[in-house]
Amino acid sequence: MRDRLKRRMFPLIASIGLLAVGMYSTTWGPTMIGAKEWALPYDIWGTLIAAVRLAHLNIGGLYTSPTGLVSLPGAVVILVPCAAIISAAGLSLQIPGPHNLHPPVWLLAGPYQIAVCCVTLFAADALAERLGVSFWKRALLAAASAGILWSPSARWGHPEDAVAVGLLLYAILALSRSRTALAGWLMGAAVCVQPLVLLALPVLLAVLPWRRMPLFLIRAALPSAVLLGAAAIANWHATYTSVTSQPNSPIINHPNGKIWLVVFLSVMLVLMIFGYLLGWLANGLISRYVFGWPASKVSAVYMRSEVPPEWLKLSSTQA
Repeated sequence: MRDRLKRRMFPLIASIGLLAVGMYSTTWGPTMIGAKEWALPYDIWGTLIAAVRLAHLNIGGLYTSPTGLVSLPGAVVILVPCAAIISAAGLSLQIPGPHNLHPPVWLLAGPYQIAVCCVTLFAADALAERLGVSFWKRALLAAASAGILWSPSARWGHPEDAVAVGLLLYAILALSRSRTALAGWLMGAAVCVQPLVLLALPVLLAVLPWRRMPLFLIRAALPSAVLLGAAAIANWHATYTSVTSQPNSPIINHPNGKIWLVVFLSVMLVLMIFGYLLGWLANGLISRYVFGWPASKVSAVYMRSEVPPEWLKLSSTQA
């Protein structure tokens, strides 16, 4: 245990720092500059209400007012432990405002949602260790990552973004160790928490042999299918409307918002695929003619997704 704590010393220190800064900047900090109301992330309140409903097994209420949930249920699942304590303690989930300046529930929900965001710090450090990054560069990575995580945690209240990135990094780490099944399940959990991590799916597929891709994709899709299917069975109309119509920003804030959102995502997807193909071709040509790789090695790496052993430098703690 002591060895593990020592190996993850930097993300642990960064987590403690993020927790302290996050709680200070949302509670005591605003009062120091004369504000009467705590500077709380309003976006998390609806998700907390959905999490309390899920803790009471009210699956049909996930997508009904006032949760405002328009994503997959994984964003709610990660808050269920906190929601269960909130419910048991009888704490109110009244929206912060002029009539609720200092909601006591934030003293529980705040540290919890900041803490779950810190999974990204540990995932990034583990991946950096796997790649042989030096000790002090990992310290810099932890400090920079903690600074970035303040925004989705303490400022905006979207822990699902950070958790999904952490799960994605662990999936990449599992792939580097040839644990394809575990990587598939981790990717599936990440997608269920925040579907935008699907943008990284082509990168993960690029290192897989063709024969392993179908099972990987099934594992990546199954958690979302199960949870969303359960919500749809419990309340089809609310689930279908929220997931397909997206009654939230930018749909409700702009005329023809849905059309522009579809166009934007479609163009982004086409450009992303084109960029992947262009990068794949450029890397192959550079490896062949600049670095002088033999044609057999170029074919193995870029056609069959075989990773050369020298690319994965093990640190002394793992050797």
